[in-house]
Order: sequence, then C-alpha cells, then structure tokens
Amino acid sequence: MGYRKLKGNREGQLALRKKKQQQQQQQQQQQQQQQQQQQQQQQQQQQQQQQQQQQQQQQQQQQQQQQQQQQQQQQQQPSLPLGRSLTLNGAIVALEATSVSVVTNQWRKHVQKWVNEML
Repeated sequence: MGYRKLKGNREGQLALRKKKQQQQQQQQQQQQQQQQQQQQQQQQQQQQQQQQQQQQQQQQQQQQQQQQQQQQQQQQQPSLPLGRSLTLNGAIVALEATSVSVVTNQWRKHVQKWVNEML
C-alpha cells in the first residue's frame, strides 16, 4: 500500500512538473509573438514616416514648380512697371510694392483689367 501511494505521488508530481513546463513554454511563445508584433508595428511606423517624408518632398517640388511658373509669368509681362511683381494664384492677386503709397487707384484698375484678361 505504501509503495503504491509513493508511486502515485511521484507520478502526480511528474505530471504537475510537465504541466508547469508546458505553461512556461506557452508563455515564452506568447512573449515571442508579442515581440514580433511590436517589431511589425515599429516597421509599419517607419514605413509611415518614410511615406510622410516622401509626401513632404513632393510638396516641396510642387512649391518649386509654382515658383518657377510665377517667375515665368513675371518675365512674360514686360509691360508692368519695374519694382512691382504680380503673381496669380487662382484668382488672388498679390501686389508687392516698395511702398503702399505707390499703389494708386489707376494701378489697381490696371491690375483688375489685366486679371480679367488673364481669367
């Protein structure tokens, strides 16, 4: 009787140990999976950052193109007085004069005519 009890206890302890080992292994696997997920998230974040940088570069290129177009427009309009620059962005006309007093009503009418012709 005593021998059987001991044997049963031993088998029970062995079974418990195996269960514990399996649980630990599962936990380790879960941790590894979590780490992999974190790495994937980091990679995704890096990709997003790269995309954002590319978008910014594209925006900068577009701005440069707009500036070039504006310069071309200015060069094509030699009839405008020197010292002023006209830029068309949509329908908005920006006047850059050396002083505000230089921009007179005649000048404004001239600009309106020119804008109407362009549009």
